[in-house]
Amino acid sequence: MVAAFDRLVSWAQSGALAAVAELHLRFDPPLSAPDPHRRVPHPYEPTGVQRLAAELGCALRISDQAARHRIDLAQALHRRLPWVADALQAGLIDQVKARVLVEETEHLDDDHAAAVALEMLGIVGRLTSGQLRNRIRTAVTTIDPEIARRRAKKARAQRDVHLIRERDGLASLSALLTENEAASSFAYVEQAARALVASDRAVGLPARPIGQARADAVAALLSGEAPFPAAPVPATTHCAEDPTDESDPSMPATDESDPSVPATGVALRQPTTIVNITVPVSSLLAGLRGPTPAAPCSCSGHLIRPP
Repeated sequence: MVAAFDRLVSWAQSGALAAVAELHLRFDPPLSAPDPHRRVPHPYEPTGVQRLAAELGCALRISDQAARHRIDLAQALHRRLPWVADALQAGLIDQVKARVLVEETEHLDDDHAAAVALEMLGIVGRLTSGQLRNRIRTAVTTIDPEIARRRAKKARAQRDVHLIRERDGLASLSALLTENEAASSFAYVEQAARALVASDRAVGLPARPIGQARADAVAALLSGEAPFPAAPVPATTHCAEDPTDESDPSMPATDESDPSVPATGVALRQPTTIVNITVPVSSLLAGLRGPTPAAPCSCSGHLIRPP
């Protein structure tokens, strides 16, 4: 029954996209031949796609960007990949898989895009959307071995950082990086987070969850308030007898049997814990005058744990 309702949803989505494609033809009709009587639009006049996006946004209560994405999908399905549109109408695929087929073949010419789409439609029923995306990329690479290099070059130019407002006073900081940049950055954040957890245990505080520690580490690193260095420091064993050894004696030696030392062979400076002790000035002066015992006094102190 659930599958039947899903097929019904796919059929309804197909009808909605077909309507959007028809509206696109009316708002921005293609020119089969130059028309000398066609009015030249003003440079600041909205295009047909912009006007249609505004109409859809008002009617569906969606953003202009969401409306444009829907227009692009409808146009691609009904102009370039009509077989995918038919599969969506028949309930063989859902809109998510239809979008995957469109996005992963948009850089191909029409003939190659049609060939890949027809090949994938034969196996799409037993694949998830992620598996389908991987299969399409493999097929595209077979057709054009240079496609991966061109796509990587194009995608690299789209790197960006976004600030997204979340619920309850929180926000997400999202960074789109290359695979190597993202992997190395996350590895360092992971090491910094585990150093923070270790510092909690060292001072007798409950260890914060690792996810929270990662968030605290990222915030500390980007704000410049990190209690650890801005870059990893190779872990070496300090030897006082070797005058050429310039390693920092405060750095712990790498011990593969110690689970607190990162497996990558890179250690971090442990966060510093500051203890402030407040004493009466008479006690300090008595100590400077000599070993004469000073009057009894009470001392108060507090522990400052780095953020």
